[in-house]
Amino acid sequence: MRPTQNGARLITASLATALLSALFGDPILAVISITLLTALALDTISALLRARKASEVVLKPPLATLRVKAGEARVLEVEAPNLIEMELEGGGWYSASQTPSKNLIMVRVNPQLSGVYKLETLRAKVKGRMRLMTANTDLPMNLEVKAYPRVLPWIVEAARILRAGLAGPGLAPGRKPGQGAEYHGTREYIPGDPLRLVEWKATARLSKLMVKEYMEELSSSPHIIYDERAPGPITADELAGIFLSSIVGTTSTGAPIGLTIRSGADSDLHWEELEPREALEIALAHTLERVEAEMGSIYELLEPRPSRDLITTLERARGRGMARILRAARERRLNKQLKIMIRSPNPTLDLTHIGHILYDTSALLELAEEARLRGHRLQIRAPAKPWLDSKSLEDAYITHASLRRILNSIRRMGLEVMMGQTPNP
Repeated sequence: MRPTQNGARLITASLATALLSALFGDPILAVISITLLTALALDTISALLRARKASEVVLKPPLATLRVKAGEARVLEVEAPNLIEMELEGGGWYSASQTPSKNLIMVRVNPQLSGVYKLETLRAKVKGRMRLMTANTDLPMNLEVKAYPRVLPWIVEAARILRAGLAGPGLAPGRKPGQGAEYHGTREYIPGDPLRLVEWKATARLSKLMVKEYMEELSSSPHIIYDERAPGPITADELAGIFLSSIVGTTSTGAPIGLTIRSGADSDLHWEELEPREALEIALAHTLERVEAEMGSIYELLEPRPSRDLITTLERARGRGMARILRAARERRLNKQLKIMIRSPNPTLDLTHIGHILYDTSALLELAEEARLRGHRLQIRAPAKPWLDSKSLEDAYITHASLRRILNSIRRMGLEVMMGQTPNP
């Protein structure tokens, strides 16, 4: 039991009048004090009775199961007939509110990490009829939320491409969606897209921001640089999703793909030209190893039960990809191959850097400067909210401020920066 703001004032007033009545022997003050204390006692009883009544309400549905992607918000409507007005409390991964009609409770779930989340009771505060006292109560609820990793849809999409044989041999000329003259289609807006490309008719029809996409010629094969270092599991999951989605998107060009995977300042895995199928197998193997090290078997995350074809495709890709990774690990030369490639008299390169901008910022700015001087095209892709892994509010503020400062520096260099993950395939 706790008093409301008005209840606290009334308690203060009743104590003051009781003290003055005792000092001066004034019966009127004594009557006022008793009246105030009686009102507080009656409202306390009222709050307790209302809290008990609320705890007996049967919510509909009595059992609910949701499956969402980590970082994705979902709202569940829960019917609560004859529910009185109350203040609902939330938790770290959910929030709850009561609609004005009082017969509906909106539960908003937004887990940032993959896993299974269970909610057995909703904590609420109920006020007495005079709104002087509040009592705590629990509404019985059975909600289970299964949050799968951000990268999981792209693992399934990569397996589908490999199984269908859609990853070409790497012989086609380099072409990709971009800023060319040939119209390619319309897709959902991604943070960083120029607003001049917004397709207003499609936006109005679909009720979400859509942009036009064009095909552009690439003067050389695309090369993806993936820095997997992350401050915590949320950013690591988002980075893995960005990396695999970039590989999946690049395989559709049919051009050979260059790939650099960086796990430390002096630890690079480097391939200058890979067939799209080979690049996809390496990316899948690397991603599966990281995901399973954090969350266990990937097949336990797939629902309904994965088919035998999907399991066979993933295992075959993992085996081939890991063989190439181990071979490259034996042959690597400590973070020099990427610099040699950029500085060599190659045709113009199409580079994509994926990573946490605050990790090894000087190396990223050096790469950007080298690319600018030699006429290479560089696109930077980074997680949208890397401060979610911060251990305190102060750390989150420092990360946010540092990120804004570095982003401004990068954009002043004329570089394209895309924050956040590509929508699901």
